[in-house]
Amino acid sequence: MVRNYKRKTDWTEKSAENLQHLWEAVKAVKNGQTIRQAAHNYGINKSSLWRAVRDVSAGKSLVSLSEASQFRIIFSLEEEAVLVEYLLKASRIGFPLDTSTLKSLAYDLAIRNSKRIPDSWRTQKSAGKDWLKGFKSRHSQLSIRTPEPTSIARATAFNKTNVGPFFYMLKQPYEKLSLTPKRIYNVDETALSTSQKPQKVVAESRVKQVAQLVSHERSETIIMLGIINAIGNSLPPCLVFPRKQFKPHTALPTQADG
Repeated sequence: MVRNYKRKTDWTEKSAENLQHLWEAVKAVKNGQTIRQAAHNYGINKSSLWRAVRDVSAGKSLVSLSEASQFRIIFSLEEEAVLVEYLLKASRIGFPLDTSTLKSLAYDLAIRNSKRIPDSWRTQKSAGKDWLKGFKSRHSQLSIRTPEPTSIARATAFNKTNVGPFFYMLKQPYEKLSLTPKRIYNVDETALSTSQKPQKVVAESRVKQVAQLVSHERSETIIMLGIINAIGNSLPPCLVFPRKQFKPHTALPTQADG
């Protein structure tokens, strides 16, 4: 199935007008015109007009493409807006839904609201990949993210009562020293590894193992401090190397030591 198909004609953009032309062409065929003549007069594809005449002769009704495409969208725009708000609220309070849970929830909502759904939904008891992809494309405020594990104690402690006194005391030295944004710096740390993960390489296919030489197999963690002020200026990063015990005799000699 083609998931990213783009039509080469503007039939869906003017579906109501095209449907009227199609009706008129079908009537012209019934009044004696040939399918080729009616298709040429009304600017309709000959094969499409032939199928329309066949369907009308069989007692079927013509449906515009815009109405037919609505069957692919399971929920209305208002219903999807409520679902988006629920997903955003669940994410803000620390209980975001994964894609499997979202598809199961969509299936339950469709069944409860008697929506027209594909047979694959009923078989899998879940919405499909196509629906999920279309749902994300219609709502740009949603994206697939990797959550950061956060303990309940940390989440509940982050409230106005606990955080408010910190900012109140922080405001006092700012006002006393008249600190400007260029004198306010923030320091954050991150971990660096001395042994990087090897990338994929081109090697012999029938060997059991492919080796790549590195300085050492077991990596060490080095702390890097990033320092930047409130106007965007930054200082060179600081590296903190691991050392359990500091031995004075291992320090580098200075000029004073001669």
